[in-house]
Amino acid sequence: MGGGAGIGGGGGGGFSLSSLDAYKKIEDHLMVRTTSGAIVSLLGIALMCILGASEILNYITPPVVKQMAVDGTQNELMTVRMDITFPRVPCSVLSVDAYDQSGKNDQDVRGELHKERLNKDGKSLGSYDKAGGGVTDEEDALIQDLQQFFGGGMKVVFQKRAEHSREVKHAVEKKEGCRLYGRMHVQRVGGNFHISAHAEEYETLQHAFGAVNKINISHTITHLSFGAGYPGLVNPLDGVARSGSDDEFHYDESSKDSRSSDRKNIEKEKEEEEKRKKKEQVRRSRLMDLTWDENGSGVYKYFLKLVPTFYRTHRSVFLGLFSWTKSVSTNQYSVTEYFRKTDAWSGSLPAVYFLYDFSPIAVTIDTKRPHFVYFLTRLCAVCGGVFAFAHMISNLVDALLTIITKKKR
Repeated sequence: MGGGAGIGGGGGGGFSLSSLDAYKKIEDHLMVRTTSGAIVSLLGIALMCILGASEILNYITPPVVKQMAVDGTQNELMTVRMDITFPRVPCSVLSVDAYDQSGKNDQDVRGELHKERLNKDGKSLGSYDKAGGGVTDEEDALIQDLQQFFGGGMKVVFQKRAEHSREVKHAVEKKEGCRLYGRMHVQRVGGNFHISAHAEEYETLQHAFGAVNKINISHTITHLSFGAGYPGLVNPLDGVARSGSDDEFHYDESSKDSRSSDRKNIEKEKEEEEKRKKKEQVRRSRLMDLTWDENGSGVYKYFLKLVPTFYRTHRSVFLGLFSWTKSVSTNQYSVTEYFRKTDAWSGSLPAVYFLYDFSPIAVTIDTKRPHFVYFLTRLCAVCGGVFAFAHMISNLVDALLTIITKKKR
């Protein structure tokens, strides 16, 4: 009975729980509050908030570590995602052909690629589900069977129907465009894919456009990527619009010099770098170039250097007791552009080529967020350290003020 009263902290000579209190309380009438102490306290609270916010920010945005090594990936397929708009090429003549260094040659690629008809103002007219050249589903299935039988190296062209020629002519007169979007899977080796009217008969194109060099292949690349995305990934061709105007490209009639070197020479001669940048910003902000002329007629080539990239992020739950790693295998790329204007006598069809090759060096990007326990420990250390430092400064200021006061007396 008496022992219980001792433990409760009441009286007697027994053990008292209050004797373990590390934070001894001082009576209010014994405390002295000063202006200097208040100032130091406010500064300490401000410093504590700043350092605490910095720790929280570091925890939310983990550091990024990049490493480079020889790429050892083998026998993988690569997913190419695209969203490209051709404001002056009808869907009925547009097709995608893909070729790689392994010898695989896919003509008029379809599958997960889709076409959307556009009117002259860029508004949707619905999907277009036929293959390039107006081939029906039955004819397309026969083409696939014959290509497999002949090893994929034979291009089968059906005699187009008269109604298809009228369809193309009508679409050209209505100034229809086409949006090509979706994805396709290619071998992870160097190669290219190009978008053009190669699946269409030459006579049909001549009848619809008057001349093949009048096919306006102007385009806007809304999106082009080679693999999955990750935070911070930049695709250089996203938002690029090309119309083949003189202030955008240098026409190399000899087809020998690259567009990148010619463009540098022009910039040095004209000394209009700032003016060019402003024009580029205007062009990129424009999603549709609706000029109806042959300025956009030519062969556009984008030379892409793909860099294999592995993005890894580490996650954890329940105070770091359970953790896992999420990995993404993708590709970054750099690009160099080239444009060659087509002439009526050349016979070549306007097209957009994407020629890609792989770098032998792969980049690994690691983002590892610290465990929550580690973050909590650092946060407590910051708060405690600032509190102790502020208390020390307060005592120092009080001592100095006391010395100064005594000297004045």
